[in-house]
Amino acid sequence: PGLHTLESGELEFTLGEPTVPRAGKNAQAENDGNDDCDLLDEYAVHERSEICASMDFEDLVDFDIADDRHRGIFLHAVLSKVMVPDDLDNALYAMAYRYKLTEAQTESCREILAAALSDRRVRPWFEGFVRVVNERPLTAPQTLRRPDRVVWLPDGSVAVVDYKFGSHNRRAYFEQVRDYMSLLQSAGYGDVRGYLWFPLLSEIIEVN
Repeated sequence: PGLHTLESGELEFTLGEPTVPRAGKNAQAENDGNDDCDLLDEYAVHERSEICASMDFEDLVDFDIADDRHRGIFLHAVLSKVMVPDDLDNALYAMAYRYKLTEAQTESCREILAAALSDRRVRPWFEGFVRVVNERPLTAPQTLRRPDRVVWLPDGSVAVVDYKFGSHNRRAYFEQVRDYMSLLQSAGYGDVRGYLWFPLLSEIIEVN
């Protein structure tokens, strides 16, 4: 190891000695006699939403926009990329390209979401807010909670909004939003309000 002068006159610096992989039946055999290497029997991998692709769809090749459930998941995914109404077209067209929607299918989805965002009742969630986060994890014991949208409003209140594109007759939906509200209150936010938003039904249910 050290600094050497090559025949060309260039300087070459080396550190350590070259190594060659040794054949073996398993990792333990390869490690025998090498005290500088420790094997890990197991390790945990934690999802990072910033670097992991969304896996909302079971399989890209199985996606069918004509399927009610798939359409709902698609529309939900588009809304997750919308911070303000002007984001809709970019979010929609990017997703439509990814899932190979036709122009007619894309326009149909745009009309649905544009109509939903034009509802005066949801405007405070998408315009004039102080701060907003979409699908940002909330830490809870032994798990993570991921509300669709959390909005800090000018009046000092915080709105937790969960988008639903199916039936609203599910108690679990309400419990889910209450859980989000409880976590935010535990974090020190006093006036927290929860909502279930059904864009296809033009219905908003406040969760108490």
